[in-house]
Amino acid sequence: MTPSDAVFNLTIVIPAFNEGANIASTVEEAIHRLGNTLLHCAQFVLVDDGSSDETGREMEALARKFPQVTVISHQVNKGLGAAIYSGMLAATEEWVSWIPADGQISPENIELLSRAVDTDSIAILLRPERQRTLGRRILTAAFSCVVQAALSDRYRRYSGVFLVPRERVKTLQLVASTAVQNLAVIEHCVLQGARVAAVEGTLRPRASGFSKVANAKTTLQTFWETLCIKRRMNDQDA
Repeated sequence: MTPSDAVFNLTIVIPAFNEGANIASTVEEAIHRLGNTLLHCAQFVLVDDGSSDETGREMEALARKFPQVTVISHQVNKGLGAAIYSGMLAATEEWVSWIPADGQISPENIELLSRAVDTDSIAILLRPERQRTLGRRILTAAFSCVVQAALSDRYRRYSGVFLVPRERVKTLQLVASTAVQNLAVIEHCVLQGARVAAVEGTLRPRASGFSKVANAKTTLQTFWETLCIKRRMNDQDA
């Protein structure tokens, strides 16, 4: 039986850094939208990645309002990959996925991923062919390069959003603080023999504010972690 045939338990991780204006609407949309599907989103893990705005207080309010919400706080900003990793460690349900707090990846994309998996596969969400900004295109160039090296050109538009069984990632290590960590998730599952289903996703504009990752610092860090991951993959293949 596949997840699309029956209700299955899912943890959704929502990492956030200074997303106080967006986190409540993102979480509430996900809870209400996915609660009306065959998906059973039994747990939402919200990760405050060292925010200096209202993000943490908004998360605590959501936890009081919704019993399925768990909050994790980083004392300092550790990066998107590290925040998602912390959320995955706290996951208790059978399947694990994530969406960003800025509202760009709608909950419907999780539904699309759920229809593509079975007990022997995992699913990844592909970005739309056209990126919205030059900064976003530059940021994803390194990530696309290493994805091609690891998984083939078919997955070059991997957005970083995945749906994987928790059992497959229980031994996963943190190897990158940027979105490159999301490739490590896929690499880890592929090494265990999982098949990868790639699903075309949709991308919305940010609900409000500006991107915390489309900047020179994160771009350089992404390139560096890309080189480190690619070197490790080459060593494993040797």
